[in-house]
Amino acid sequence: MNASTGVARASLYYGLIYGLANAVFFFIGVLSGVGQNDLFSYLSYALVVGLLIYILWDYRKSQDVFTLKSAIGLGTLSATVGGFISGMVSFIYFSFDNSFLKEIKDKAIAEMYEKNPEIADEAVEMASKMMDMTISPTGFLVMAILGSLFMGLIGSLIIGLFLRKGE
Repeated sequence: MNASTGVARASLYYGLIYGLANAVFFFIGVLSGVGQNDLFSYLSYALVVGLLIYILWDYRKSQDVFTLKSAIGLGTLSATVGGFISGMVSFIYFSFDNSFLKEIKDKAIAEMYEKNPEIADEAVEMASKMMDMTISPTGFLVMAILGSLFMGLIGSLIIGLFLRKGE
């Protein structure tokens, strides 16, 4: 990025990088079968933090002044654009192959029975209906966008505190 590139334009560029990196990571997780592994989840958070550091650091290099406001704006917008891109990839994938979603739901129901063997069938049925709304292609799209927005806001706030210059 050059010095004249605005935050909005830069966030589209970096959001594309963010979204494609998350989409590749998503496919690695789903196709290799480790998508529900705790270590894989921690690695996905590390990927998000690493991407935010890269985005803010790279943009900062081309700027004379890099404020906390710029960092929050760039990080949040980039993460939201990236969340939309990776969310659309997962939406399209889950629209054609929802076996991973069924696996998540079955695991959640099994954990309900494991934690409370006396649970009423009505409670499981109600929880299952709730899961049908959230564990769906549309649910994953919405959660990808909202989760990325939240992670981008919090991450860029913290990282921006360390990277600001010329204020």
